[in-house]
Parts: sequence; C-alpha cells; structure tokens
Amino acid sequence: MPDKFMLGVALSERPLSENDCEMDVATEQTARETRTAAGALCRDLVATKRRWRFAYSWLPAQREKVFDGGMSRDELQALYEAGGSLSFKVPRCNAVPEQTYVLFGLGSYAEKLLLRDVAEGDVYAVSFELVEE
Repeated sequence: MPDKFMLGVALSERPLSENDCEMDVATEQTARETRTAAGALCRDLVATKRRWRFAYSWLPAQREKVFDGGMSRDELQALYEAGGSLSFKVPRCNAVPEQTYVLFGLGSYAEKLLLRDVAEGDVYAVSFELVEE
C-alpha cells in the first residue's frame, strides 16, 4: 500500500489508519549562532528534522474493527511502549515511498477512552508525534 503512511520495525511495517485522522508535518532546524570579531552573525546549520503529528478522533482498540486495515490503538500503544527506532515510510505522489527512521516524541502519546463496548470493542481518541532521527 504505497499511498499510506507505514510504521513499524524494519521490514514489518504496517499501514497507519486513516480513520478520522488529522496529520501535520513540521520541519525543525537546529543551528549554532556565533558572532565574529567584526560583529557579523554566523549561523551554522547543525540538523534538519521533521516531526509528524497524528491525531485520531475515533480509533478502535482491536485491529479487526479498523475499517481500512490500518493499525489499531492496541498496536500503536505496543510500539510506543516498546520504544526504540522505527521504520517510517512516507508516501510520495507517483513515486516509491520515502523511508526514514523515527522515534516517538518524548511523552507525546496520549489517549482517551471514548466508547466502551463489550460486543463491538473499545474506541479511543489517540494522538502521538513521530520525530525523525
């Protein structure tokens, strides 16, 4: 599925659900600034990293209940709790997806139980951030 964001351990990535999801990406540049003896400001670019923020307003806990075959709340929570570097594939128009490695943003995972249903399964609002290594 090259048209979806994919996340997981390298070579076993799974698509992220598009189920009521808002996503935004930001680019963050880290630079070092110094002044020369003449007073001119010199800026050295140290790193450029991207941050992806995902916010689901309705995400089932069980994989079988996610209508588009994407990750469930339980799968995302397990990846967050496991920690470590993850493979992240970013879709591109008419091209091979870009692969990068990411970490969950420190303390960025949040969830809220919206519906507890024994027959149909629980539903959550989930948000998290992925930071490029």
